[in-house]
Amino acid sequence: MRKVIFWDFDGTLVHSEHLWSSNVYAALKCVDNNTDITLNEIKECMSSGFTWHTPNEDYSKVTNEKWWKT
Repeated sequence: MRKVIFWDFDGTLVHSEHLWSSNVYAALKCVDNNTDITLNEIKECMSSGFTWHTPNEDYSKVTNEKWWKT
């Protein structure tokens, strides 16, 4: 029998409901349980601006320190 590990970037093989936003919200609640920020506000902030939102863009020259400036 062969053992196999499947690594999934959310949405490739399965889709979990608001994976990244939910984790950011959970971390926020850990440090400030009385926050007025809602999960929907976090989802809105995380809906754009990340490289995976523009997969057709060429990021091959964005390496090392340049990566953190994008």
